[in-house]
Amino acid sequence: MKRLMFFLMMLLCIGSNASIMQTMSNQLVEDDIIELDGPRDLGGAGSSYPRTPIARPTLTLDGHTLYFYTPCDGFELRIVDGNGSVVYSLVIPSGCTQVVLPSTLVGEYELQLITGNLMFYGTIEL
Repeated sequence: MKRLMFFLMMLLCIGSNASIMQTMSNQLVEDDIIELDGPRDLGGAGSSYPRTPIARPTLTLDGHTLYFYTPCDGFELRIVDGNGSVVYSLVIPSGCTQVVLPSTLVGEYELQLITGNLMFYGTIEL
């Protein structure tokens, strides 16, 4: 009887996880996924790639709201204009899942996420 209850509880857990993953998958399809390139090594003192691969962040943009689907705690977020000038910069706080970008930013920009000496980058349209 205990085994049967255990088995039923496991099926319930697996079913609820599948439902959560399906919801998250649908939300990612609905929003605009930002294609990031990198990591690019920025150089500097002690510059080297980590021994283990670093996961490429998954981000979406809805209007001026940037959503993080992978943790980016401590990364520096930069928005760079066509002239190479940083027009917005922020260190992403721990546990942050979204950032609202200034509504004054309109047009095409490069989004940069920097951690240590590595940078992920992509183009966004605001």
